[in-house]
Amino acid sequence: MKRLQTLLAVIIVFAQTAGCTSEVQSCGGATSADGVAMSGPAFAAFRDHLKEYRSGSDMDSYLGDIAHCDLVIRTTELMFEYEFVPRSEGQRYKGGGASYTVNRRSGKILRVEYMK
Repeated sequence: MKRLQTLLAVIIVFAQTAGCTSEVQSCGGATSADGVAMSGPAFAAFRDHLKEYRSGSDMDSYLGDIAHCDLVIRTTELMFEYEFVPRSEGQRYKGGGASYTVNRRSGKILRVEYMK
């Protein structure tokens, strides 16, 4: 949990130093700080999803580690979309990611889509 808090703090600082504001936007490869602050439910849900990758195979070991994922945050006036995308890093694996749509006001996950 401490690692996640540190990661979120770094992303928030990056977003603020990239010239982003609290308005709905994406700027300079960063998203607004509120998009990061509201990512908790999506992070928790994705971590739970990663527990399915426990067979011990090389593929499951790779796809089951959040350290091998990039996070794309898209914002609209009403919601955030968090997309966890596994990096290839020279591997030949496809899929394994997920997308979560979260209500901006309530923080509740509205939709989940798993990549195959």
